[in-house]
Order: sequence, then C-alpha cells, then structure tokens
Amino acid sequence: MQFTLIATVLALAASVAAAPSGTCPEIHPTDPTTFLTDDADCNVFYICDYSGPVKFNCPAGLDFSPNSWNCDYPAHAGCTVGGPHY
Repeated sequence: MQFTLIATVLALAASVAAAPSGTCPEIHPTDPTTFLTDDADCNVFYICDYSGPVKFNCPAGLDFSPNSWNCDYPAHAGCTVGGPHY
C-alpha cells in the first residue's frame, strides 16, 4: 500500500514537471508536422496536433533528435534539455 502511494506521487510529480519547450502554432492541413522537445527529458518529444502537443517517448536508451526529428542514440541525438521547437 505504502509503495503504491509513493509510486503514484512520484509519477504525478514527474508528469507535472515535464512540459513542451514551446507552444504549438495554429495547425493548418497543409503545414508540415511541428515537433517540440521536452524541457526536462531528452527521451520525450511532442507532436503538435489540433488539440495541442501530444507527448511521445523514445524507446529506452534513445533520445529525441531535434535535427533529424527521430529517436537516436544519445551521442548522435544532439538533444539539449529545453531546446527549441522544429
């Protein structure tokens, strides 16, 4: 019981702390996809949708690369926490 409570509190704290590093622009059907990095975790990225940013996680051990817009090994990803949106 106590472990479940602690795990729940930690999960909530982590979800509150993480946020996109920018805001989504107004979406038009012909616009290219807009990606946002996370301000606290290189493994997390967001894709802008009509409803706002949608959170995605890279597979374990990979970071989101703001240059190639995909998940890559940390040494190649070039992620800087709180980086710009693309």
